[in-house]
Amino acid sequence: MNFIIEKKAKKFLEEKDINSFYITTNVTTRACCGPAQVEFNIYDKKREGKFQYEIIDGIKIFYEGSMKFYFEDEPVYISASGIGPFKNLYVKNEVNTLK
Repeated sequence: MNFIIEKKAKKFLEEKDINSFYITTNVTTRACCGPAQVEFNIYDKKREGKFQYEIIDGIKIFYEGSMKFYFEDEPVYISASGIGPFKNLYVKNEVNTLK
């Protein structure tokens, strides 16, 4: 997988002294129509489950293998948003569930 950690995210990781994080996939479905929404959650604490990882700029990114389905040929952009204690990392890409 190709991850790109944007400047805001790098600054956040440096300020919080975080050198690894976990990305989980959460798929919400509708009864008749398949996947309705795909969310990616980022945690700095260890998560249970099977994860693969990449090391980008010295940061270890653990991710669920199912992410490859949604990002076959495009990079995954990691950024940061929020203010003060409410600042967090997030996956910046939008996912088209209809493809």
